[in-house]
Amino acid sequence: MFRALVENSPDVVVRYDPQGRRLYANAAWRRLGGAARDESLGHTVLDQPLMAEPEAYHRALLRAAAGTPAELRVEVDSPTVGHRVFDVRVLPEHGDDGRPASVLVIGRDIRERKRAEQALKQREREFRTLAEHLPEPIIRYALAHPDDRPRIEAAIAESARTLKPFHIEARICRPDGTER
Repeated sequence: MFRALVENSPDVVVRYDPQGRRLYANAAWRRLGGAARDESLGHTVLDQPLMAEPEAYHRALLRAAAGTPAELRVEVDSPTVGHRVFDVRVLPEHGDDGRPASVLVIGRDIRERKRAEQALKQREREFRTLAEHLPEPIIRYALAHPDDRPRIEAAIAESARTLKPFHIEARICRPDGTER
């Protein structure tokens, strides 16, 4: 049952021996590498590099084989699915004697999250450019003192109705609770 779960996981799951040779790779890894089930077993990441920095990944494997887990970001150029970015956890698996017997690697594809972060940064730059070039300041309504909000709402409604600008002075409440 556990094998079925791992085989059908969208995350990459790979097991290595203490020398960094691949013992197991799930279907997600095989799709990424374009390899048949047993084709990549027994090889190291240095033998069949898919990632931008296989040496750093290999060092993380060897550290985990010595008992020290690691987390890293890995960029992969896959012949089958193209460029991917993974957040990877490299974990020692302990044997019955308590010593590391193998290394488990779990990688999550964060490509969509990276795209969303880049799109958000672009939108923030666009908004900042717009806000910096407006002739009038932008005020966050949420910071307005609650007692002043009805007056502000009335001024906004009148401005919208008449299509004329408005000017109003109001107090603000800072995040620390002080008024200004």
